[in-house]
Parts: sequence; C-alpha cells; structure tokens
Amino acid sequence: MKKLLIMIFLSIPLVSMAQNGWERVLTEKEKQEQIEKAEAAAKKARKDAEKQAKKSKKTNKNGKDSASDNDIAEISTSTDSKDNGKKYKYSKYIQPGAVPEVDGKVIFTLELDVPGKNAQQIYDRMYNTLDGLAKKENQINSGILLVNKEEHIIAAKYSEWLEFTRNFFVLDRTEFNYTIIATCKDNHLTMTLERITYNYEEGRETGFMLPAEKLITDEYALNKKKKKLKPTFSKFRRNTIDRKDEIFQEVKDRLL
Repeated sequence: MKKLLIMIFLSIPLVSMAQNGWERVLTEKEKQEQIEKAEAAAKKARKDAEKQAKKSKKTNKNGKDSASDNDIAEISTSTDSKDNGKKYKYSKYIQPGAVPEVDGKVIFTLELDVPGKNAQQIYDRMYNTLDGLAKKENQINSGILLVNKEEHIIAAKYSEWLEFTRNFFVLDRTEFNYTIIATCKDNHLTMTLERITYNYEEGRETGFMLPAEKLITDEYALNKKKKKLKPTFSKFRRNTIDRKDEIFQEVKDRLL
C-alpha cells in the first residue's frame, strides 16, 4: 500500500500531502528559481535602502534614521550539497535473478541490516547519500522528490548518463532513468531501484526509448538456453547491473 501511494505521488501533482505525512522536496531548478527571486528582492531592497540613506543623511548626521546593515535583506545560499566483458566474470550477468522481476516489473532490492542505528539515523544518512548521488557529474535531472519524515521514507528520481564506450572517436551512452525508494526502520534499510527506462540515441534513426522490462530481462537479453547474452542488448544489461551494484555499494559504505 505504501509503495502504491509513492507511485501515485510521483505520477501526479502533489496536493495536501502534509495530511498524509508526505512532503515534496524542491528540485534543483525550483531551488535556483527561489534563490534568484530572493536575490532580486535583496538587490532592490539594497537600492531602496541606499536611496533612503542618502535622503536621511542630511537630516541625521548620526545615522539614526539611515538604513543600517540589519535593515538590508541579506540572502545567502548554501548547498548541502563498459563495454568490456573481461572486467567481471561472464556468469555475473546471466545467473538466475541477476535482473529480478516482481509482478512483471524489474525491481532491484537491497535489504541491509544496520546494527546500532535507529530509523531516524538511517534516514538522515540515506537522505544525504541520495541527495549527493543526484549531484554527481553524470546526472542530468535528478533529485529527491518525496519524503515522509514520520515513516522515514525517501523517494528520489534520477536521470543520468550511462556510458558504454568512451574514447577519442566514440561516445556511446544512454539516458538512464530510475526511481529509488528507501524505507528506514530501526537497525534496517529496505531500498529499491525500479521504474527503469532507457532513452538511447534520441533523435536518431537507431534511437529508442524502452523500459527495462523490454530490454534487460532474461526474455529479451539472454539466448534461448539462458547461457549467453544477446549481442544487441548485452551492454544495457551489463552496465545496468554494474551501476546498480555501484549504487548499492555506496549505500552500504555510508551506513555500515
């Protein structure tokens, strides 16, 4: 039921969410817009204060009527803020459960025991971890969207570049989109990476946009005997698994 509510909130405008304990987190674009508006207001306030100071200077030498530093609004901003099969054993990408499906949907799940930390402590660390992930160099449009501080749940959406090949002559990559949902409880974290889609070579004849269910599952990525990767979609499955492992390992490193 909680998962259903999260999916609904991610898909529609958020109205009266505070009543359910959910809060919408501003995107980086929205934060920047607020900062720009505040800076513009501060600039105007400074100019008005300077004009007022000049007018009052003649009548009050002590500056009692002039604008002081405290009269001028100050705005400060801060930010808490391979396509090479030899790297790993081939079996890693074809073993049963390498790309797990739940009710027909690709969902990678991390169940992690975190001894000695309560739900709030895990929540705080996960918030910082997921927020930091959204600010890395390969990100396109990512960030934490929803939080439920009462139930210690965080939902974040990511859009990033997943690279297959990069050299002087070739840059082969796809836009990789996914959602992470972290549920924090005393001594335990449940985190899922799901709702995965790929936008490959947008604007080209060879381009396509597909969900993980149509691209990296056993049905589409493995041969009939389930012993080899199909060349066509091999890089998508391998790099997705590698990226998932990288994210999960980062979470473990931050919590343990």
